[in-house]
Amino acid sequence: MMFKRNGYTLIELMVVIVIIGILATLGLVTYQNALKRTRDTKRTGDMKDISAAEEQYKALVGSYVSVGGPPNCIATGTAIGQYSFPSDPSSLTYTCNGNTSAFCVAAQLERGGGNCGGCSGAGTITSGSSHYCVISKQ
Repeated sequence: MMFKRNGYTLIELMVVIVIIGILATLGLVTYQNALKRTRDTKRTGDMKDISAAEEQYKALVGSYVSVGGPPNCIATGTAIGQYSFPSDPSSLTYTCNGNTSAFCVAAQLERGGGNCGGCSGAGTITSGSSHYCVISKQ
């Protein structure tokens, strides 16, 4: 006499649960990397905006806004011409060095791929591939 199966075996259910777990883990890792990439994109955009604001300010006034000395930058929201100094999108901070004749601002990137080789003319902040820097054009 043959018995008719009315369901799944425990092994089949466990295999499905393991596969769902693996897919969920891959999805979470991909999501975390996308968040890091988004925050790094904002950081590099902020650095470019700060540089443009400083250059516009210098064209109008004849000097840069002093962004502060390492490691502290001017306060978030402080005006650089018509632009407000931004805050980092997570718990990292922007690093600044400069005065009214030169500046250097750096953002630490979560994923690496920075361009920072140190800052000349405004003092050295940092160097390495994990930072994105902008410097005065002088």
